[in-house]
Amino acid sequence: MKKLGVILAAVALFLGSASASAQQFGSPRDYGYGYGRHITFLGGGMTHFHAAISPLTLTYKSNGVYSSTHGLSMDAGMASMIPLAPAAPVYAEVGFGAQYSFGNLAENTSLKLPATAFGIKIPVNFTYVLDFGPSVALMPYVGAGLLANISGTVKADSVKFDLYDDASPVEGNRFVLGGQLGCRLAVNRFLLGVGYERSFTNVAKHVGASQVAISLGVIL
Repeated sequence: MKKLGVILAAVALFLGSASASAQQFGSPRDYGYGYGRHITFLGGGMTHFHAAISPLTLTYKSNGVYSSTHGLSMDAGMASMIPLAPAAPVYAEVGFGAQYSFGNLAENTSLKLPATAFGIKIPVNFTYVLDFGPSVALMPYVGAGLLANISGTVKADSVKFDLYDDASPVEGNRFVLGGQLGCRLAVNRFLLGVGYERSFTNVAKHVGASQVAISLGVIL
């Protein structure tokens, strides 16, 4: 728990620095999003809030045989975009959010062990902005991230266990590394995004995860 507290404090400090750095680039009268403003990021940065719902696929590997079940994930968070070059619309995007997910985490699909997990997400992306006029832009992105699970439960024979406890029938992983890619459409201050996320490390023993995220956001 102390390690998790250190991670949260470091992320909060970093996001604060990122937001301050973004505000130092350009003036909101000249750059950024807003009603009646021209969408351009040359010299400017921004912060946005988003919420997403994601169909979740849990994939099991046993003796070289793969099988899968489905679940659902919901998350919300903020991200700051920081310019990487003064004359190119390329940005580093650092985010922070919370995620709740549920699905069947058994090591094979013949078992039914429904599980839930709640944690924090820390994505880091590279984003490119394609400006299509005074109020429309596309923002494709690619990156990696960390999911740090704070709590989780798994149910076996009507008995609930802590997903990350030694007594759990499933060996849940508290920290999961993954990657993501996708694209957002910006219209004035509003964002619509579609992305794909996949775990690089297992979410539980023999279990990997992937999801298609559909998100809505607003530029702050």
